[in-house]
Order: sequence, then C-alpha cells, then structure tokens
Amino acid sequence: MITEFFETLDVLEQAAAKLQKMPMGTVVRHLKTQPAKLALQRQRTALRQARRMAAAANAVQARLAQPASALVEEASAQEAQAFVQAAEQEADASLRRMIDGGELVSREELARRLGCTTQALSKALGAKRMFCVEHQLKQYFPAWLADPRFDRRQVEAVSKALGELPGGAKLAFFRTPFISLEGKTPLEALAGGRLEMVVRTAKGYAEA
Repeated sequence: MITEFFETLDVLEQAAAKLQKMPMGTVVRHLKTQPAKLALQRQRTALRQARRMAAAANAVQARLAQPASALVEEASAQEAQAFVQAAEQEADASLRRMIDGGELVSREELARRLGCTTQALSKALGAKRMFCVEHQLKQYFPAWLADPRFDRRQVEAVSKALGELPGGAKLAFFRTPFISLEGKTPLEALAGGRLEMVVRTAKGYAEA
C-alpha cells in the first residue's frame, strides 16, 4: 500500500510536468473534437478534482508531518512556517507587480476613471458586481473595470456570476485561459463578444 502511494505520487508529478509543458492549443484542438457540453463538463470536473486533490494533499502533508520526536516536530513546524511565509511573500510580490504595472488601481483612481463616487463602488462591491483585492490593508480594483475595450455591464455580470468567491479567485478567473473559451481568457472572450459563454464558464468555475 505504501509503495503504491509513492508510485502514484510519481505518476501525478510526471503528469503535472507534462501538462505544464503542453501548449494550450493542443488541449483546445483535442476538446474541439468533443461535444461542447462534454468539453465544458470535463473542464469543470478537472477544476473540481484539482481542488479536491489540493485538499487531500494538505491532509497527507499533515499526516506525513507527524513527528517521531519533539526535535522532528520542531523542524517540521519551522519548515511549514517557512513555506507559508514564502507563499505569502510571492502573493504579495505578484500583487505589487500588478499595482506597479497599472493592472490594479486604487478605489479613488477607479472612481475617477469611471466618473463615479467611491460610495458607488462600495455599493457595487456589496452587489458582487465588482470585486477588489487587498494589499497592505488597502483595496485595489482591476483597471479593466474602466477599460473602454470592455462593456462595463458585461464585466459586472461576470463578476456577479462568480458569486461569493474572494477577490483573489475572481482576479485569477479573468486572467486564466479556459478550454471552454477556446483557450482564451474571459477578458479576451468578452472583447470578442462572447458574454454568454463567459458567464457559463464563470458559474462552472464558482461551483467547482
């Protein structure tokens, strides 16, 4: 049983490495040969399974981290803390790059670009029509909410379709290519007039 477990881990690691190297176009061309409903179902299943695997991996990590001695326990705790800190630092650096690059703007700046009040933005946040992320205790909004290339009502409709997901998850959704969108990101699909497809993908993403 133990041997099978580690062999399975090896297979998963190899599969993940291959998937990372595989061009998105290859996957899209393959799924285009499948019925659209089946392709969307497979993507939803993959998202759902990825989340379950992540949860299972955390549980396995906790089991494997159980110490055989107080010394090992202390070392494991230090390693776990270092991992969490590294992840937080990377997330913080990623947000910082997006802010510096203008992809994320302050509440005040977005209100200025939209020609509205910050109170109006708060109302939109409450209605899930907009979302934000926090960096150093300050809220930042995606600049594309005021980008003339996108219909604001359509972007808000997609944000609302994502429901109760946190701002970071919604941000990731808009920037991620999806098979159901023929390898395009939701923003690219919206620019191409595919609101209905993006909304369906958003609902599947939120439910996965």
